[in-house]
Amino acid sequence: MPLEAQGRLLRALRKRESAQSHREASQWTGLRIIAATEEDLRILVSTGRFRHDLYRRLATVDIFLPPLRERMEDLPELARCFLRRFAQLYGRSVREISEAAMESMKRYRWPGNLREVEEVLRNGVLQCKGSVVESRHLPAFAGTRGTGPSTAVDGESVRLQDVVEQHVLRVLKDCAGNKLRAAEVLGISRSTLYRMLDAGTSAAS
Repeated sequence: MPLEAQGRLLRALRKRESAQSHREASQWTGLRIIAATEEDLRILVSTGRFRHDLYRRLATVDIFLPPLRERMEDLPELARCFLRRFAQLYGRSVREISEAAMESMKRYRWPGNLREVEEVLRNGVLQCKGSVVESRHLPAFAGTRGTGPSTAVDGESVRLQDVVEQHVLRVLKDCAGNKLRAAEVLGISRSTLYRMLDAGTSAAS
């Protein structure tokens, strides 16, 4: 949230606190604010990127939600939820995910967290012509084995950097070249993605 928007939200909260008449106060009855972030707001406050006074008003109850890789038991239900949403959105008859595809999803580490799950299943629904999403409909898993990306091709060792670069390029392709979206799926900043792409280009040349 930009600092300007933070200021507007803070003024709205202060208006609630200082409401004078019963009519004004009643407009705020039952108001609850749920704020979500992937970053540590305390660090943002210390660097001036988030208002300290707004943070104090929002951080009355903190709920930490671990990344998906630490609660993989939630994946099947989350996947089904995304599947239903995209099937309805795109008018597809997709109803379920095959056991093989689900096992592949469970072995994956999901560096992009829920956004990556969302994009993978969006693409899966769009590519599926029947009622069941199969492994072949999930291009994000192409070339992955075990608990993460493959580290060997045809019995030869592959550098970790090459595996990472291949994964980044695959995600970028799945996002139709949208670097901002690809960075969100990968769980990294856009500047980090640019550096990785520049490093890959330099190595190739």
